[in-house]
Amino acid sequence: MHSNESIANYFLRIDEIINCMRNLGEEFKEVVLVEKVLRSLFAKFDSKVSAIEEKEDLQKITIT
Repeated sequence: MHSNESIANYFLRIDEIINCMRNLGEEFKEVVLVEKVLRSLFAKFDSKVSAIEEKEDLQKITIT
């Protein structure tokens, strides 16, 4: 995530990258993508990431 990038733009950029990689035949588990995206957010989102991890079952969450 870039320092001046909004969450919406970040997710659009991630989605484009994932789609390109899938078109090339790469397989991804949704849970792995969710965990990687949550880890890649800036520290200012740590409280929100913690709340998502505690409240939601990461096995059932999708990137969208």
